[in-house]
Amino acid sequence: MVEGVITKADPGAAGWAIRDAVTQLRHRGTDVTFPLVGPPRLLAGTATACAIRIDEGLGASREHAAFERRGDEWLVTLDRAVKMLEAAARRNAGLYVTF
Repeated sequence: MVEGVITKADPGAAGWAIRDAVTQLRHRGTDVTFPLVGPPRLLAGTATACAIRIDEGLGASREHAAFERRGDEWLVTLDRAVKMLEAAARRNAGLYVTF
């Protein structure tokens, strides 16, 4: 990011104008990239079997997230969120979700 440069939202825009396929992830602030190629489902986490390895010092779990290809788009599911939902379902309890 260039210091002092701010992107302003267009109040007249009806949505995101760019429709390019997502082809890689980049570790913020570095040149480290993870290509999104290969199988339709890629795991991210600290486990050696994960296609996208996350440093253990960042607080990630062994299988922290899954990236699933849906056509030209990717669905990201987080391990912690799934475990919270499963635990709530076992208790037959509700779960508040905020974004």
